Amino acid sequence: MSMKRPRHNMGRIDWIGAESVGLPGQRTFRLMAMSEESSAQLWLEKEQLQELAKAIARMLLEIDTEQVGGLHAISSGGSNAKPPNFPTSPEIEFQVGALGLRYDPQRELIALEAFERDLPEESPPSMRCLTTKEQIEALQTNCLEVVSAGRPKCPLCGAPLPEAGMPHFCPPTNGHQRLEEEAE
Repeated sequence: MSMKRPRHNMGRIDWIGAESVGLPGQRTFRLMAMSEESSAQLWLEKEQLQELAKAIARMLLEIDTEQVGGLHAISSGGSNAKPPNFPTSPEIEFQVGALGLRYDPQRELIALEAFERDLPEESPPSMRCLTTKEQIEALQTNCLEVVSAGRPKCPLCGAPLPEAGMPHFCPPTNGHQRLEEEAE
């Protein structure tokens, strides 16, 4: 996590969420944030979104352990729908190379920093925003929902299944598969 000044500092945000665009198997993913002054749309890979959800879970566990000496019940999430006034062309937009989280216990805020892809490692964050614990919990739930909404996985090999009518070559079946025409 960088202590350098970010190129875009959104400060305290009003909303943060994730969504996918496109059909399963051809989706692109984005992280979006909005404050009164600005908005951001950060494009990232599915794996980055999954890792963000895991990092948030670890951070929340650490915060809860330090604050209460135990665990609290994770909120059921509730709705984290994109605000209707989210702009179609946000002021901040780039492809994410890395993300970072930091907790400020005095203000009880979590900083999310995003680093633009293809910038040198020593570069300052491209964007920083501050969220509440509740906002980051909602983001975690939202990230997991977005990631899991893709193509169903094969129960044998775990690979995403192709669209209907397309063959799936599953290693555990050693290449043997009943075709639709054979079944009739």
